[in-house]
Amino acid sequence: MDMELHIKKVDADTVKEFAKKAWELTEAKAAGFKESETVKCLVRKTGAYIHRMEIRDLTLVKLASLTAGFMAGLCAPKKWKKPLMVLAGAVFVLTFIPSMVKFVRGLLVEE
Repeated sequence: MDMELHIKKVDADTVKEFAKKAWELTEAKAAGFKESETVKCLVRKTGAYIHRMEIRDLTLVKLASLTAGFMAGLCAPKKWKKPLMVLAGAVFVLTFIPSMVKFVRGLLVEE
């Protein structure tokens, strides 16, 4: 059995860019950078922003998310369409039902 080793030629600029990025990440970690703190900060700031949002802002975010999903679905290969449809349906059911239960409970509460 004859086996050949195929090596992809990589130019020097690609190697330099990779080394630079790796070094930057190493320096950031050495300086005390913690991903978890960054994520916590992002979540906190996102929550504060959501509390300041008006219904129009929320509608625009939801429409943008919806259209992004449509575009991703239209670009998907034919063999992925059915699994993506099942996944989208599951996500819809798992998010819509709890949201509507909470909404209906809110309607039933007297002010």
